[in-house]
Amino acid sequence: MRTDRSLRGVSIFRLAAPHAAVIVLAAPPVILLASVTPPAFFLPTLSLVAMALAAIVALVAWARGASLVEDRVSLWDIAGAIAFIACGAGILSNPEDVLQMFGGAPTP
Repeated sequence: MRTDRSLRGVSIFRLAAPHAAVIVLAAPPVILLASVTPPAFFLPTLSLVAMALAAIVALVAWARGASLVEDRVSLWDIAGAIAFIACGAGILSNPEDVLQMFGGAPTP
C-alpha cells in the first residue's frame, strides 16, 4: 500500500472541506431548479442548464489561459465534470418529455 508522506498529520476534515464546500454550493441551485420545473422536465432542464454552465466555465478557463495539464483540479476539469453531469441527465431524460418541453408532438 502506497502512503503519501505529504499528507501525514493532515486532518481528514481539512482534506474533505473543499469537497463539502462544492456540495453545499451546488445543492441550492439544483433544489431551486427541482422546485420550479415540473418533475417530467427536471432532467432535460438540468441537462440544458448544466451544458450551458459547462460552456461558461470552459470559456472562462480559455480566457484565463488555464493549463490543460496540472497536478491540481483546474477549470477545465470542472467544465468537464459539469458537461459529464449534463450528458448523464440528457441520457436519462425521457424523449417524449423533451418533445413536450419544446412544444413538439410525439410521432405515432
